[in-house]
Amino acid sequence: MAGAKKLIWSFVAIATLALLFAVVLLPKHEPGKAPAVSSQPAPKYNIVNVTSTARPQGLPQSISFSGEESVVKNFTAGAGTQSTRQFTSSKTVAQNFDFYKQYMSDPAHGWTPVSSDDTNASHAYLFARGGQGILGINISSVNGSAGSVVDVSFTKI
Repeated sequence: MAGAKKLIWSFVAIATLALLFAVVLLPKHEPGKAPAVSSQPAPKYNIVNVTSTARPQGLPQSISFSGEESVVKNFTAGAGTQSTRQFTSSKTVAQNFDFYKQYMSDPAHGWTPVSSDDTNASHAYLFARGGQGILGINISSVNGSAGSVVDVSFTKI
């Protein structure tokens, strides 16, 4: 049951990020004008899994992994435009939310918080935009544990 819950929250996190990126990155269509069609072939988006001891390529060095115990997923995708690290944390959802909210709000790190929600005790998220891309953090509780699962995703724009 816990594995299914993690899978569902992972899907929700990825779907939320995809929707956010679609809104931010898709070109705007002007009424009365035909949309531009590219003759270029669609790029191939390979997923490159990374060993748990390495940081995925493109993930900003300033991001730390709060209370990390073990790595669940660690990869780069989209021709190097998306970097994700998902890990179990010894900290609670609330502790991790506070940690990353403080990190994103500190001007020294160069992020501008865009959206966040911690009203659900078992799940919280934060999004921020920086000069180089969008950072998304999803945090979910783990049944029967005081810890949580944290998904840190960065997409270059």
